[in-house]
Amino acid sequence: MTPKHMIYINDQQYPVEAGHVKVGDNLSLMEPGHAATTMAAKVTAISIVKLMGGFSPATEDGTIVVNGLLASSYSNPRYTDNEYVEVAGKPLMHRQAFTHLITSPLRLLCIHVNSAFCEVDMEEEAFLPFSKGVDKLYVASANAGVLDTVMMLTGFVGMLAHGIELFFKLFGLPLMASGCVLALISVVTPFNFNMKIVSKAKKVD
Repeated sequence: MTPKHMIYINDQQYPVEAGHVKVGDNLSLMEPGHAATTMAAKVTAISIVKLMGGFSPATEDGTIVVNGLLASSYSNPRYTDNEYVEVAGKPLMHRQAFTHLITSPLRLLCIHVNSAFCEVDMEEEAFLPFSKGVDKLYVASANAGVLDTVMMLTGFVGMLAHGIELFFKLFGLPLMASGCVLALISVVTPFNFNMKIVSKAKKVD
């Protein structure tokens, strides 16, 4: 887990960057023998280690359990420490919720097209966004509700915003001073899929 990965502390609704975790904070751990129950565990020490691995797997609800620790399956963009997407300087949506929204087309493929999009071989799992592992990280649902489908479709808006901003950057065109364009610039979050990295990570005891 890198300092930019999101983690749940102190029973907060949304995760914070792991780099912001301090000694004395409470993490959410899965209670042994009770997969659906979490318990608080106080951080007593933090150290820096170097590790290699893949990150940001796509899961159905945007969370993941790593070594019993409840965490977000997303990381915050490297260019900002702001955990909220802003429009015209005002917070609009937490990045956990926003990133889950813009990656929804991937889940849409799994639910309504073919669940094979979400499954890979064990030896490839460290390098791909979807991982089957011992317990499948993503279980495609064949009976998603109408609201779920609508929310997934709206994720395409986020991807379109990303493409428009890249277009402006590449060709140096002046940005229109409209609230719509400001929103597109503010909400863009880079994708962190298909990456094999070596980075400094925080080890929590």
